[in-house]
Amino acid sequence: VHISCNYPGFAVISTTIEPSLPEQNWLDRTITLVRLDRQNPRVFYLSKLYNTTQAYWEETHAAIADDGSKIVWADNWSLNVGQERVFLMELIMPDGWPNLTWVVENEGGITGDTTICMVRTDYFSSKCEIQIFLPEYEAVEIKVFNGAGILVENIFSGVLNAGNNIFVWNFRDEKNKGVKPGVYFITFRSNRHDITKKVFSLI
Repeated sequence: VHISCNYPGFAVISTTIEPSLPEQNWLDRTITLVRLDRQNPRVFYLSKLYNTTQAYWEETHAAIADDGSKIVWADNWSLNVGQERVFLMELIMPDGWPNLTWVVENEGGITGDTTICMVRTDYFSSKCEIQIFLPEYEAVEIKVFNGAGILVENIFSGVLNAGNNIFVWNFRDEKNKGVKPGVYFITFRSNRHDITKKVFSLI
C-alpha cells in the first residue's frame, strides 16, 4: 500500500499484490481517493491497475498534488532502467471537488405538461435524490437499471399525488447490497411519461 497525503483532508491510496496472487476484492491493484473524516469517511474509486505482471518493482505509486489539482501515477515499470516503457497518467480534478455536495444529473426532464423529473447525487454520502413534480395524481414506476439493462432496484410503483414527490436511492440493490462502481439509469415511467436519468456510482 502507498499513501499520498499532500492535500489536507484527503489521501490517495495505491494498492498492489504480487502478480502470482489472485485478487481478493475490488481494492486489489487500484487507486482510490479517501476522505479523511471520522464522522463520514468515504472512498472514491479512481483507477484499476493492470501493470503488475512480473514482480514487486512494478508497484504503482499515485500522488496527489499539494493544491489538490491533479493526481498522477506511473505505470509499467521494469528493471531495465533506460529501456522500459513507462506511462505517466494524470487525472485533472474538477474545480471545487473537495466541497462537492450535490451534483445534478441531467437537470431538467421537463415535458409539455410541466412534469419535472430531476435527479441529484450526493457522492460523499452515497445518496441519490429523485424529485418528481406532477401537475395531477398519476400511477408511476421509478426503477434503477445497470448499464446492461438489468433491474437493480424498484424505487416506487404506485400512484403519486400532484405536486412535489421525493425519493432516495442509496446505491443499493433489491437485496440491500451496495452496487459496484459504474453507470446506472433511473427511469420514471407512466402512461404519459418515459424519462431516463443517468447517474454514476463511484464506490
